[in-house]
Amino acid sequence: MIQFLRNLKNIRKVYLDYETALKASSPKAYQADELIDVVFQKTMKFKQSLNKYPIYISPSIANSICSLVPIITEKENKQIHIIDFGGACGALYFQIRHFIPQNLKIQWAVVETPAMVLKAKSLENEELTFHDSLDSALNILPNLDIFHTSGTIQALSKPREYLQKIVNLRARYIFFNRVGVNQGNKDIYTVHRSKLSWNGPGVLPEGFQDKWVKYPFSFLSEDFFLNTIQKLYNIITKFEDNSGFYPVWGYKVKGYAILGKIKE
Repeated sequence: MIQFLRNLKNIRKVYLDYETALKASSPKAYQADELIDVVFQKTMKFKQSLNKYPIYISPSIANSICSLVPIITEKENKQIHIIDFGGACGALYFQIRHFIPQNLKIQWAVVETPAMVLKAKSLENEELTFHDSLDSALNILPNLDIFHTSGTIQALSKPREYLQKIVNLRARYIFFNRVGVNQGNKDIYTVHRSKLSWNGPGVLPEGFQDKWVKYPFSFLSEDFFLNTIQKLYNIITKFEDNSGFYPVWGYKVKGYAILGKIKE
């Protein structure tokens, strides 16, 4: 009986497609004003906190930092061009910039929803920019050294199309952090539930009341995910990371992170 009750926590409705899951989600989902305000205010405080020690590094952030090691080694003192797909208000940029020597220049382009980009524009500097499309980001990055994304593929309305487009960019390196995939032969669509306070780095800012929010979520077939990437990339590193998925009753869903290098 106890095991049965535990299993009930894993029961999530599986929807026909993204659009159906979206209808069962919170209004505006990822573009809700309250959600964006929370992420923005958290990022502002997080940026300020980086001047204090010690700095907390989560396992997922450590994976992101490790993914940059090969390209940093290759570039030495030259500029690095990075697209951070789904990078919210740029918290990862601020954290990584804190560790990388100032003589190593970065051109960091975050691609996000139009609502998030509008809010985050005030955080731009000579290295960090925000864009509401991949094409916009590519306009300022003539050469793409690394394409970085963390837990974002699961949130896309057309994950297969985006994955193919990402791979076709032919960045020198490609890093998928906080991956969640279905080990079966089909994609599955569900609704992800999280607390408002779980979004963005740090604690919930004053003036906000914590609550449950719901977003459409998808888990690509693992075979499709890996086969699409491996057409153009060699997977050179795999990281343990279970933070980009949750159990779905009746399906074998798992998570990890992978770093790929373009085939010569």
